[in-house]
Amino acid sequence: MKYLCLLATCHLLLVTIGFAQWLEATIPVGENPWDLCYNSLDNKVYCINIESDNISVIDKYNSVIKTVSVGDETCALVYNPTNNKVYCANYFSHSVTVINGRTDSVIRTITVGALPNALCYNPTNNKVYCANDGSDNVTVINGATDSVIKTIWVGARPWALCYNFLNNEVYCANSRGRCVAVIDGVTDSVIATIPVGNRPWVLAYNSLNNKVYCANDNSGNVTVIDCDTDTVITTIPTGERPWALVYNFASNKVYCANAWSNTLTVIDGASDSVIKTMAVGDMPRALIYNPINKKVYCGHESGDVIIIDGGTDTIIKTIQVGYGNHDFAWNPLQNRVYVANYWSNTVAVLRDSIPVGIEDREPLSANRLPLEIYPNPAKSVLAIRSPRSADRQNIKIFDVSGKMIKEIAVTESNRDNNEIKISLEGIKPGIYFLQFG
Repeated sequence: MKYLCLLATCHLLLVTIGFAQWLEATIPVGENPWDLCYNSLDNKVYCINIESDNISVIDKYNSVIKTVSVGDETCALVYNPTNNKVYCANYFSHSVTVINGRTDSVIRTITVGALPNALCYNPTNNKVYCANDGSDNVTVINGATDSVIKTIWVGARPWALCYNFLNNEVYCANSRGRCVAVIDGVTDSVIATIPVGNRPWVLAYNSLNNKVYCANDNSGNVTVIDCDTDTVITTIPTGERPWALVYNFASNKVYCANAWSNTLTVIDGASDSVIKTMAVGDMPRALIYNPINKKVYCGHESGDVIIIDGGTDTIIKTIQVGYGNHDFAWNPLQNRVYVANYWSNTVAVLRDSIPVGIEDREPLSANRLPLEIYPNPAKSVLAIRSPRSADRQNIKIFDVSGKMIKEIAVTESNRDNNEIKISLEGIKPGIYFLQFG
């Protein structure tokens, strides 16, 4: 049985803010690297090489350990941590290839709709959703058996997907339909169709306020959707050609990269008002949030990655990594950010300085905090030892996407003097964050 790896954060002590970033490695891969995903169980990164029709598998030593042949013009990846599988959408092959996350071998190729171009994973029901751009539908795949459960018509040219874990719903942006379809995660039926702007392009989920943000590429704005009512709350002007969104759950902010305006719009996740608009360089088109050090990474066509403090929204550093930054992935074990450089045929690895006492190839521990967590990794029960006087009223457990999966109130029933015990029953194997408040 796999164990849980626990990474602790504290609102009073930001454990890695202020440490330097640098370019740790540049890894040659195939032709035109396009998309990335992280295997949290085996600590590997998968990179689609769209013109090579293959996937490069990168290990923790920054080496390509295998190249997996897939379908014609593979363009999207998603990871299934329940069964340790990687799914890749093959655009011109009209199929999804399933890869074993341990052996990196192809398990199966699944026929889906025409021109599949986006994937998302439903961890509640262990399903993979595949948006088919050419057939105006979404294919639903059983994550255990890799068989097709259902095909759902959603609207003209489905282009992007995101999952809402609070309501167990999948949101699908239809680029020609000017709408977002809402799919029930249990019945796999469309329960709402929401009009948005012209050419909805990308989606992001705000887990604190239960909202979905939809960037409308040809409208230059972001539509905010209330997930409880599936109605539009507001539309926020951003900049020309908004191409990427990312959510910062620590500060409850949404970042929107405006490719043709060369700007980044920062949106307050509670009020849905623009906090600031930042000049960030030539054609920003990729974003990722690193919750360990609370930083946002913005990639550009010109190959500069701009690193932004997620608290103050100021630029910390700019690093040249390779041309055509197209996608990011984050590895929490070594606190690395991976960048797919489309024109340079490389994956760049960005690294934060590691505080004293944290080993390079071991999970980040909480020993640097004024408390002790053990065992780490944990299997069934987690113990937290801290001073009796410490203000530990609540403990929250988040997964790597920022989803809060459990909240524990600290009471006399679960605290024995200086030790708090937490049952991990029902929590799937993976990497998690603890937040104390």
